[in-house]
Amino acid sequence: MKCNYCGSDVQEAMCSFCGADPLEPKKVQKEFVSPGEIHLTIQELKQYHTYDLLLLLSYARKERTEAYKWLGTFKRINAQASLDENNLKFTEEEYIVLTKRQRVIEELLRDRLGYVPDKITDKMMGEWKLKMEKK
Repeated sequence: MKCNYCGSDVQEAMCSFCGADPLEPKKVQKEFVSPGEIHLTIQELKQYHTYDLLLLLSYARKERTEAYKWLGTFKRINAQASLDENNLKFTEEEYIVLTKRQRVIEELLRDRLGYVPDKITDKMMGEWKLKMEKK
């Protein structure tokens, strides 16, 4: 068996040259990533390709922004009309969950890239795609 990283012949559970696990699969880009995947566990997200994590981060940021807008709307409505607190409480909880999900993805990217992109644009993703296709 060959090591995925250095190409050495591996006879044991670990590459004797670079220390990699030869049975650990390389991260492969998925054909499709859905916004619902931001709710996966960190162990599942660690298996994602960096490109897919960037897409998930853009989805997480968009959903968190929407939750923040709804939170502001419900606070304004509640201040004016003293409506049911359930919508406000649910939206606050959803915003907190989305903030934590976004942070998980950001920290995974920080581990891999050494930074978290401030903004994820179509141009940036297109450039990443071109670089990956050149390999």
